[in-house]
Parts: sequence; structure tokens; C-alpha cells
Amino acid sequence: MDRVLKAGGVLRIENPPAAVRAAYRRALASIPLDEVPEGKRLIYRGRDRSHLVIELIDKPDPGPPPPAPIPIPHTADLGLPLLAHLAAHPQLLDVSEKTRDRALRLVAGWSGWGDQWVGVAHVVK
Repeated sequence: MDRVLKAGGVLRIENPPAAVRAAYRRALASIPLDEVPEGKRLIYRGRDRSHLVIELIDKPDPGPPPPAPIPIPHTADLGLPLLAHLAAHPQLLDVSEKTRDRALRLVAGWSGWGDQWVGVAHVVK
């Protein structure tokens, strides 16, 4: 790790012999994660041929966390106005009769999600 840091984050070894190349790979594999600077990771190229280049790069941005799971009820409560309407007008829910109960339960779960849909779902008018 020290050699990579002293080299400015990119250490280039010109066409090393196979034994030297293997020693570098073993050394890289043995570096504890807490020795790698925060927000960085080590990569290398030239595992089997050409120049061996060891580079300290920025970790990719993990992005936003995934949304929380939507709880889906075990039974469709037809007392809910939306589900009662969909049950009374089956043509509005384009699913097979075999999957209708599951579709109604999914709608019930999604409709209970409220304002959390803002920015997540598409509105169809």
C-alpha cells in the first residue's frame, strides 16, 4: 500500500517476471481493508502479461438506498373503496381470473403507500 501511495496512487511495474507478478498479487490480496484510504479501492491490471499497473481509485457512488419493501396484505379487503370498485369492474384490472386476488392484494399494498409514490411511480392520465 505504501508503494502505491508514494507513487501518487498509480504504481506501474514494467513487464515483471511471472514470480514477481505473482508476489505482487499475493501482496495485494493480503492488504487489510482498513489500510486502504477511506473512499478508495485498489485495482490492478496486467495479471498475466504486459505491465502490472496497481491503481488506487475512488469507490463508485453507491447511489440512493433501495426503497423499503411494500407490505402486501394476505387477503384482499373488498371493504376498501378502490378494491371494491376493481372487483365490481374486473375489466379495469387486466389480469387473468387465476391471478385476480393477487392483483387486488398488490393494489391494496400499493395504495397504502400514499405519498411515498411521489417521484417513484409514473402517473397515467
